[in-house]
Amino acid sequence: MRDKPSHVNEAAKLGIGFIDIVAVNLYPFEKTVAQGGSLEDAIENIDIGGPALVRAAAKNYNHVAVITDPSDYPVILEELGKGDISPETKKKLAVKAFRRVADYDCAIDTYLSRNLANEDILRLKFVEGRTLRYGENWHQSAKFYKEPDVTEPSIA
Repeated sequence: MRDKPSHVNEAAKLGIGFIDIVAVNLYPFEKTVAQGGSLEDAIENIDIGGPALVRAAAKNYNHVAVITDPSDYPVILEELGKGDISPETKKKLAVKAFRRVADYDCAIDTYLSRNLANEDILRLKFVEGRTLRYGENWHQSAKFYKEPDVTEPSIA
């Protein structure tokens, strides 16, 4: 934490430089299981260090930009071309990073629960909550969410 003198002094004492950007592409676990890979292939594609590095960088979002999606590279390059990555972009990247790790862990849990413990686990993820005029009753607030990446027709 660069705003804590004790941290800055310790890093200087040990000759450790600051890291401003962390980019991590996690092992392709979801892709491996989607393509019907074996249990051994799936386990081999469980990233261990990547999620820890992502969490550490995202936790320090005030000072570090963490990138978990290559589609964010152009935004980062554009901001760096103007001088530095904005605090707002760092916040968005941190949230995206924590979400990526959560989704990754859920995919692993669902797959291993089914294949090692013979349990069906249902993990739900809905996005883009849209505020509705009112809930079931006029005095209630409500939101409508949709499943991500659904390509077939749906109510959403």
